[in-house]
Amino acid sequence: MKTSTLTLLAFATSGLAFPDPGGHEFRAPGPFDSRSPCPGLNALANHGYLPRDGKNLDYEMINKAAQAAYNFESGFYIDAVNMVFEFNISTTNRPNETFHLRDLARHDTIEADGSLTRNDIYFGDDLHFDATVWDPVAKDLGLDHYRDVDRFVTVDTAAKATQNRYGLAMSANPQFNASELWKQFQYGTTALYLLTLWDNDHNAVPKPWVKALMGEDRIPYKEGYTRGNVTKTGQHIQAMNKALLCEIKPQIFIVFKRLQFRIMARLIDNEPNTRVKPMKILCMGMARTGTNSMVLALRKLGFNPYHGSECFKNPPRDFNLWIEAMECNFFNTNQNPRYGREEFDRLMGSYDACLDVPACLFWKDLLEAYPDAKVILTTRDADSWLKSANATVFKFMQTPFFRFWHYMDSVVLGPLFRKSEMVWKIFCNNNYDDAVLKQAYLDHNERIRRAIPEDRLLEFETGKDSWDKICQFLDLPVPDEPWPKAYPTEAFQAHMDREMDNGIRTILQFAVVSLAVGIGAFFAAKRYSLSSF
Repeated sequence: MKTSTLTLLAFATSGLAFPDPGGHEFRAPGPFDSRSPCPGLNALANHGYLPRDGKNLDYEMINKAAQAAYNFESGFYIDAVNMVFEFNISTTNRPNETFHLRDLARHDTIEADGSLTRNDIYFGDDLHFDATVWDPVAKDLGLDHYRDVDRFVTVDTAAKATQNRYGLAMSANPQFNASELWKQFQYGTTALYLLTLWDNDHNAVPKPWVKALMGEDRIPYKEGYTRGNVTKTGQHIQAMNKALLCEIKPQIFIVFKRLQFRIMARLIDNEPNTRVKPMKILCMGMARTGTNSMVLALRKLGFNPYHGSECFKNPPRDFNLWIEAMECNFFNTNQNPRYGREEFDRLMGSYDACLDVPACLFWKDLLEAYPDAKVILTTRDADSWLKSANATVFKFMQTPFFRFWHYMDSVVLGPLFRKSEMVWKIFCNNNYDDAVLKQAYLDHNERIRRAIPEDRLLEFETGKDSWDKICQFLDLPVPDEPWPKAYPTEAFQAHMDREMDNGIRTILQFAVVSLAVGIGAFFAAKRYSLSSF
C-alpha cells in the first residue's frame, strides 16, 4: 500500500501515532448503516461513540458522544436535535424521541446547499461524500501540500475556502438555495469543524486533522488529535464564527485579533464606571412578578433603577458583563475572582436600585455588597407567574430556530441568548417542566424571606399592593396617581419580535455583502479566463 507524503509528514510532526481510544477504533460504515451530511456526527458513529449503525439516536446519546470525543459542553447539540423533532423529520418508529443520522439530510431544514463535502440536492445526492466537491475545498485549504512552515489551516484560510465553495456552488447550481439565513449559517459549519479540531498552541488547526475529519469522516487520532482539556462552549463557536466573518467581511466587523480559549482578564476590570450614587434598593423578585411596573414606580419616586431591560441600551457591554458575573459567581470555570461590591459598582455605578434578572439571582452577593440597601421582594401567585413566564421568557428559550440564530449575531442575539441560558441554568437547571419551574420560583422567594430581617424586607404582591405599602417602607410621600402598569405578556412578545427582526436584518445585510463579493469574484474570474485565450 502506498503511503502519502502528507501522512508521513503528519506522523513525523506528531512524533508517535496516537492509537484510537479503547473501543473507539475507526470502522467505515456498511451499506445498511445510516449517516448524515455532517462529518463530525458521522465520525462519532464510525468510532463507536454513537451506535455504529447511526440509527435510533436520542439527545442523550448525541450529548454524551460529543462530550467524550470532542469535549463539547453538555447541551451543545441540543438545538440540532430539537429541530429534528420541531420539523417532524424523524423516520424512526418513535419520531418524537429518536432519529436516524440520515434524517439530518432533509433539504432546507438542517441540510442546505453549499456544503464543503457534499453536493447540492439539485445534482441528486446531498447525503454522501463527494470528492468533486471536497477536492477544490481541500486545495484552497492547502491540504495538498504540507511543509513545516505551512502545517496549519488558519481562520483566514478556512474563511476564504468556504467563500470560494459558495462561489462555485452558486455558479454551478441554477437552483442554489436562495435563503440568505442559511448562506450565513454555512459559515457556522466551518466554525464548527475548526472548533472541533482547534489547536490552541498554534491558534489554528493541523492540516492532517482537517483532512481526516472532513475528507474521511474520521477522528484524527492517528495524526495526534486529542480532545483537549478546555470544554468547548456556545461562546467559543460564536467567537469562531465572528472570526470567520471578520476575515470575509472586514469592512463590517471589528477585526478579531486572535481567537483564544485560554483564561482571559475579566471584562469588568476594564470598565471605567464607578459608583456615583449609593445603592439604596435591591428588588430581588423573580422576572415576571411586576418588575416593569416597579421600575416605573421607582422612577416616579425619584430613583434610577437598573432593570434587566437596561441591557438592550448597550448589549455588547451589559449582556457580556452579566455573563461574566454569572460565570465568576456561580460556575467559575476560569477560576476568576467573584463579583463583589467593586464589580457591581462598575457594572451599575450610575443606578441606585436594581431588579429583575440577572440581578435578583445575585441576591446574596448584593446584600453583602450593599448592607445598607433596603430589599423589596416582588411576588405573585405561583400559577399566575408560571403562566406569564411560559408565555414569554421560557417560550423564547425553547425556540429551536432562535437557538440557531444566536450563533449568527454576536452583538445582541448571541449575548442575549447566552445570558438567558445561564440565568435559567442557575434558576432551574434549564429544566422547563412546569412542576420544576413552579418549585424553583417558590424556593427563590422562600430563601430571600429566610435570609433578610423583617425590618429590611418588603414583600410586595403584584396586583394587590400599591403606593401606600412601598411609600411607607421607603418613608416617602404617596403619589396622587394609580399604580403604573407596564409590560404585559403581549408587550414582551412585541419586544422580542423587534429584536429578532433586527437580527434577521443584520444577517441579511451580511449575506448580501457576501453574495455581492461572491458574484463580483465570479465575474472577475470569468473576465480573466476569457482574456487568457
